[in-house]
Amino acid sequence: MTDRKLLVSAGPHIRSNASTTSIMGDVLIALLPAVVASVLVFGTRALLLEAVCVASSVLFEYLFRRLLKRSNTISDLSAAVTGLLLAFNLPAGFPIWMAILGCFVAIVIVKQLFGGIGCNFANPAITGRIFLLIAFAGQMTTWPTANSYISGIDAVSGATPLALIKEGSIEALPAVKNLLFGIRGGCLGETCAIALLIGFVYLVLRRVITPTIPVVYVATIALMSLILGYDPIYMILTGGVLLDTPEIRAAYQTGRGKLTLRARVHIEKGPLGRSLICITEVPYGVNKADMLSKILKLSDEKKAIFGCIHDIRDESDRTGLRAVVEIKKDYDPNKVLQKLYKYSDLQVTYGVNMVAIYQGKPVQMGLIAMLDAFIEHQKNVITRRSQYDLDQAKARDHIVEGLIHAVDVLDEVIKTIRASKNGKEARERLCAQFGFTEVQAQAILDLRLQRLTGLEILALREEAEQLH
Repeated sequence: MTDRKLLVSAGPHIRSNASTTSIMGDVLIALLPAVVASVLVFGTRALLLEAVCVASSVLFEYLFRRLLKRSNTISDLSAAVTGLLLAFNLPAGFPIWMAILGCFVAIVIVKQLFGGIGCNFANPAITGRIFLLIAFAGQMTTWPTANSYISGIDAVSGATPLALIKEGSIEALPAVKNLLFGIRGGCLGETCAIALLIGFVYLVLRRVITPTIPVVYVATIALMSLILGYDPIYMILTGGVLLDTPEIRAAYQTGRGKLTLRARVHIEKGPLGRSLICITEVPYGVNKADMLSKILKLSDEKKAIFGCIHDIRDESDRTGLRAVVEIKKDYDPNKVLQKLYKYSDLQVTYGVNMVAIYQGKPVQMGLIAMLDAFIEHQKNVITRRSQYDLDQAKARDHIVEGLIHAVDVLDEVIKTIRASKNGKEARERLCAQFGFTEVQAQAILDLRLQRLTGLEILALREEAEQLH
C-alpha cells in the first residue's frame, strides 16, 4: 500500500489557486485609481497621508509579530491594504500623528491581537476609523474640498454633500459631474466615484469579487431613494441614505432596524438680525401643537441650550403648515436646529420589523427579498387563478361538446333514456352506446327540454367556439 498524505481541515472545503498575496495585490491595484484621484483633488498632502498609513501599518505588523516571535506576514500585503483603506477614510488635512495612531489600533489591537488575517473580529480599517472619529471628531469632520489642480483655487473647508442633505441645503449640493470626478468635500477615497468604479470593474474582471452584493446594495439605495422622494443619483454618489444612518440600510437589507424621520425645515433671515427656523412639514405621527409646546417647554427648562430662542409661533393658514422658531441675533441657527432634532419631535425614530409569511412560515426579510417574495406570491396567485379558469373552461368545453353531440343524435338519445329503468342505467347506456363520459352523460340527463330549441342549440355551438 502506497503512502498517502491526507489533509484534515474544517469545512467547507473550498479550494482555489489564488493566494492571499495575489488577492491583496489585486485589491491594491484596484485602489490605485482612487489614489491618483485623491492626489489630483486634494494635492500631494493626500499622497503623504496614504503613504504614511501604508508604511505605519506594515511596520506595526512587522514589529508586533517580530516581538512575539511569530512568522512574518507582511508579504501577504494585507497590512498595506488595511493602511490604504484607513487613509481613504480620512480627510486630506488630517494630522499625521493621529493617522499613525489609527493604524496602530487597526493593525495591533484589532488585527494581530486576535490572531491576524481571517481571525479579527471586525474590519481593521473601519474599526480604526471609528476609533479616530470618536477620539478626534473635529479633525475627522473637517473637509477640504478641492485644490488648484482641478479648480484653480486653494483648498477650502466645507460640508460634505451628505451633510448638506441632512441640513436641507439642497441648493448648495455640487453638480453630478463634480460628484463623479470628486470635486467636493469628503474623505480621500470616497470623493471620486469614477475611480472607485474603475477599481470595482477590475476586481470583477479578475474574479476577486462577484458583482452581486455591491449591485444589490446600490439597487437597494436607489430603490429607497425613489420611494422616499430623493434623487437616487445623489444618494448613490454621495453615500447618503436617509439622514446618513446605517439603520435604514440595515432595515431595508435585513428587515430589522430603525427609520429616522425629520421635519422639513429651512432657515430664513428675520428682522433685527435674527434667524427663523421655518417648519413646513412635521414627521409622520407627530402633532404640530404638541411639538411646538414641547419646544417651548425645552426653551424654559434647558436655558443653557435653548436660551437663544426668542419666540415660537404657529403661522399655519389655509395655504399650508408653517411654524417658526425665532433665534436671537449672533446665534448659529444650524447648531440650534441640531439640538432641536436631538431633544424635540422635529426628529423621531420608528422601529422596522418586516416579517412576511413566506412558504408557510414567518420570515424576516429585507426590502429586495420582500419584493421578490411579493412578486413570487403574485405570480403564484395569477398562475393558480389562470389554471383554475383554464380547468373550468376545459370542463365546460367537455360538457358542451357532449351536449352538441347529443343534439346531433337526439332521437336515439331520447329513445335510450326512455328505455332505461333509472338514472344510473340511463347514464351507463349513454356512455356505452354513444361514447359519452359520465360527466357528459350526467349533463345530458340534467338538460332541460327548453335547451333543445333551435336558438339554444345555436347558443351551445357559439359557446363551444368561444371556449376553443
